[in-house]
This record gives sequence, structure tokens and C-alpha cells, in this order.
Amino acid sequence: MFSGTLRSNLDPFNQFDDARLWDVLKRSYLVDNAKPQDVVGEGEPESVGSASRFTLDTVIEDEGNNLSVGQRSLVSLARALVKDSKVLILDEATGTTDSAVGLVSQKR
Repeated sequence: MFSGTLRSNLDPFNQFDDARLWDVLKRSYLVDNAKPQDVVGEGEPESVGSASRFTLDTVIEDEGNNLSVGQRSLVSLARALVKDSKVLILDEATGTTDSAVGLVSQKR
């Protein structure tokens, strides 16, 4: 992750439209499942719920330092979804879940 906005982290070459980026934010659970007609202005939903803590213009610090480890993992997942990657390799996929993203890993 690099400093900039969530938009620039998901789509560094500005190849995709806002609708595609919002779709992957929803699919990766970084935002609520807002209806397309609820999206206004700067690509932000009209009503921001508890899960809608991110917008396309959310500032991301260098290396994602202002995000939890779990949130960084979800942004990485969203980036893969934007690119429509056919193969995604996850090393210990549940190793970075945390309470900030509403997921808690269970020790066995």
C-alpha cells in the first residue's frame, strides 16, 4: 500500500470507473451494500453506516499505517477484485482478521 487515496490504491492507473470501484468495496466488505442511486457527489454514499467507514477519497497513509491489519488485507482483496484476477494466493488468510473489520479468528 502507498500513500494517497483508497481510489489510487485500488486503481493506480485510473483505468476503472467509480461504479466498478464501489462494487469491489462492497464485495470486499469495506463499505455497506449501498444502492447505486444512493451514491452522490464525490463517489460517496448518501448515508454512511457503521460499515461504510471508507470512501474512494479516504486518505491512506504510507504502507497503510492508518488502517488495521485486517483492513489492509481487505484493501488487498479489493485490489485483486478490481483487476479481476483469476488466481489469488492467500497465505494464512485468517491470520490478519481483527475486530476492526468485524472478524475474529478462532484458535483451535
